[in-house]
Amino acid sequence: MKGQYFSFDAIVAVVIFAMALFTLFSYWHSVRSFLEFQSADLTKKATEISINLFLPSDQPCSAANILSFGTEDRRLSWARISSCTLPQERLQELTKAQGNVCLEFRRLDADEVKVLGATSCAAATEGAREVAKIRRAVAYEEGALGFVDVYVYR
Repeated sequence: MKGQYFSFDAIVAVVIFAMALFTLFSYWHSVRSFLEFQSADLTKKATEISINLFLPSDQPCSAANILSFGTEDRRLSWARISSCTLPQERLQELTKAQGNVCLEFRRLDADEVKVLGATSCAAATEGAREVAKIRRAVAYEEGALGFVDVYVYR
């Protein structure tokens, strides 16, 4: 055909290339935002605290140097958790957090909840400017399953 400057397959190729480029930029933007969020100092501290909870320790929480309730097989001891009472100042000292810390342990079999650092984590974080929350699924030494929520806020 006379006067035809672009073939149909070249137009389709350009459209597919533009869509691929748009998808790549969209994906990169979402990954970059997620990485920036993940690198925030409160999130790092909440992740560190949630990892340390699983470290094996036989000391009562009032005499410990680090806040941990773990056993040798990476379970948490509900007996040690339920007997622990820590004021916010001691909790900050044990976790070395720059902000306030609240821990909420929950057992799914008996619907039991133990909160350290406040009477309720939801109420404590209500007026906070920044809140980082990490939830981890846990197995308790007594055979129960549950989860722990770690809040670091300021």
